[in-house]
Amino acid sequence: MTEAAPSGRSGLGAGRILLVAAAAIGAAILLVLAAYRWDQLGDSHAYWLAGRAIVEGRSPYELSTGPVVPFAYHYPPPLAQVMAPVSMVLDAWPFEYAWLALMGVCLVWVTGWRSLLALALVAIVPVAVEFWFRNIHLQLALLAVLAIRHRPALFGVAAAIKLSPSVGIVYLAAARRWRAAAEAAGALAVIVAISAIIAPELWVEFVDTLVARGPGDASGILPIPYVLRVAAALVLAAVAGRLGGARGEALAFVAIGIGLPTLWMTGFSFFVGLVAWLPDLLEEQHAARGRAVGGT
Repeated sequence: MTEAAPSGRSGLGAGRILLVAAAAIGAAILLVLAAYRWDQLGDSHAYWLAGRAIVEGRSPYELSTGPVVPFAYHYPPPLAQVMAPVSMVLDAWPFEYAWLALMGVCLVWVTGWRSLLALALVAIVPVAVEFWFRNIHLQLALLAVLAIRHRPALFGVAAAIKLSPSVGIVYLAAARRWRAAAEAAGALAVIVAISAIIAPELWVEFVDTLVARGPGDASGILPIPYVLRVAAALVLAAVAGRLGGARGEALAFVAIGIGLPTLWMTGFSFFVGLVAWLPDLLEEQHAARGRAVGGT
């Protein structure tokens, strides 16, 4: 008479099958996108156009007349300034393919270089849509993960691209990690100062675009004014700092995502960065169960 396989092992086997199935779906999605979508310019073209505008002596904000104007640039000036030399080296299409490759690297990096898991994540609708439109949320997710776990200065780098990672400084301050908070704030201050010295007029134009959109702007699939999402992000970041541990770090990451200036479907792909904390969260949960059993 044979013994039944341990339930834990059978559970791992079923999980592996689901992972492989999801990865197959993700790979199929990428193949379909390669065949039918990647011959069209994506959202990343806005960054290339912004850089080229600076090279040609024009404003990168010349298309920023509304939140959904094709290829409009709504971000702080530093990203456009970095894109300026890039646009001189790479034409539009080579840049598109380089951007796609960078997105893939960021997704695999966030998963801890587990390519099967990365492919499985592509089967999630927001991630598939992100690869369809090719925006910057996977790059921001990686920067946020690295900033929270390893290099706080990267909060400054990410906040120079989109404003919401600056709530990471609130998280660090709430956790009383004063040196790390100063490092993040200092990095952001240096980037902004250099950018403003090079082209102060770009910052005037950027502020004008923010004022034109106003505090009631929702800019997403959720009809919530941006100012309310920023308030929620700041509160969550403060709570995350006091919570500490992997749960606090993961909550800080969620706070950054909630505070993203735009939350269309592509924006939700940012949250795949939470997979970076799954092992630690599971370990914390296991340890908590162990202490509960030991205390009985």
